[in-house]
Amino acid sequence: MGYQIPEAEPILPVRGDFGRDEIVINKFKIELDNARESVAFDFPQSNAVWVMESSDNEAKLEIQFNMQRNSKITLQQNAVIKGFNFGKSYLTNTAQSGKYVTLVCFYIKKDSSFNIENFAKSFDEVNLVTPTDLSPFADVSAGATAKTQIMASNANRKKAVIHNHSTTDVLRVGDTNVTATKGLRLMPEQSLEMEITDEIYVYNNTAGAITVSGYEINS
Repeated sequence: MGYQIPEAEPILPVRGDFGRDEIVINKFKIELDNARESVAFDFPQSNAVWVMESSDNEAKLEIQFNMQRNSKITLQQNAVIKGFNFGKSYLTNTAQSGKYVTLVCFYIKKDSSFNIENFAKSFDEVNLVTPTDLSPFADVSAGATAKTQIMASNANRKKAVIHNHSTTDVLRVGDTNVTATKGLRLMPEQSLEMEITDEIYVYNNTAGAITVSGYEINS
């Protein structure tokens, strides 16, 4: 006979329109301080389990549903397994001092699908850098029927904005391969905003020079 899981915390059933229990929920905190090897635990009748919480991303528990001969499935933060009935199951874990996982077991009468979803919680430090440097550049004259570099490459650039000063003529915008028929069309008196660190070129396919202005925002 298996052992009852410590710290079981039943949650009231959710009842349907006709008074039947549609979902029965129980919550259990499993301490991982001591090693286990296929130790039997008596779960209430369930058909879904969710790892609601764990001490950290490294806390790991393995479970064999219903029978010891079944394969072990790893339970980590936010894992969800559902769609089949289970009760008495077998838990395995290495000794993980101070670590734990909190399981929520459901009995969902209308659920018949099965899937496993392991969304490991990330504890990586993320630094969000806010761009602070606005750098306008001197007006550039894009020569007639020619390609002109507007901005050099800049690894720190977060955003680039260029403006076509012509009131009548279209420019083509692109990389070094821009031509009269290749590249984004920048219409007269329009601006273009780009998130790019590479070089920016324009091609002027008219008989006269066109002025281009703009700025870049750097981190």
